[in-house]
Amino acid sequence: MKLAFESNLQYQHDPIKLIPALFEGHPLENSDYSMNANEKGEQSFIWH
Repeated sequence: MKLAFESNLQYQHDPIKLIPALFEGHPLENSDYSMNANEKGEQSFIWH
């Protein structure tokens, strides 16, 4: 399955802008890992 995002469609931008509000008021915590993604979309997990 391939998901397509078209940057000129406002109805796709609106939900993206709301995502930070989901986490508002939650305390920040340290994590045992982090995730990185490069320009090719490859992801890696790093355990600390």
